Amino acid sequence: MQWEQGVEIEGRGPIWLYGYLVHECHPATWVGCYDTRLGIVVVSTHTRAVAVGQVLAIDLPPEAILPAKTPAN
Repeated sequence: MQWEQGVEIEGRGPIWLYGYLVHECHPATWVGCYDTRLGIVVVSTHTRAVAVGQVLAIDLPPEAILPAKTPAN
């Protein structure tokens, strides 16, 4: 892992897993969690280049975006 750059965490998982992953990525310059509605939300940082709570825009190709699940009728 190259800790000199930021790390982005994404995917479904329980909150305890995200907490563990953020903890394990602590050496990284910054850590962010991907939110489909916002982008990458910075949750930890060791640099003045980004701030906790800052949203980083990201452009994903359409095929990388999964359709939202709808409840069964």
